[in-house]
Amino acid sequence: MYDGYKPGTFGTSGDGMGICPIVKPGTPQERRRAVRAVASLSENAAECAEVLAMLGLEPADGKEST
Repeated sequence: MYDGYKPGTFGTSGDGMGICPIVKPGTPQERRRAVRAVASLSENAAECAEVLAMLGLEPADGKEST
């Protein structure tokens, strides 16, 4: 979820030069759904892993928690 604009908080370095706002990590359910959506739309495992890495997600986030 987007936490609103704060000067100097774009990107990961805090230098204001990043391309996306820093967002709070989603709930476990949101992360699970995101991983599964990426996996279902990926052409292969390598593409899936690359997109998950860009999103800061891990394949294990897609497993249902018990």
